[in-house]
Amino acid sequence: MSLQTGILLGAATAAIQTAGTRLFADFFEGESRMKMIAWQGMAIKFGGVIFLSLGGIMDEVGWR
Repeated sequence: MSLQTGILLGAATAAIQTAGTRLFADFFEGESRMKMIAWQGMAIKFGGVIFLSLGGIMDEVGWR
């Protein structure tokens, strides 16, 4: 079950990132397009750090 869930999560994440990048390409041009794509990449990385940290804290404290 965990393997299937991981595969589904990976596929959904890839689809969302691809769609987001495509929307940036459609609505922004030049320098602003590159800035938006950079913001997207930065948000993805920081989101991983923040949510993994929160998950660790919730595990230690107890999430229930």
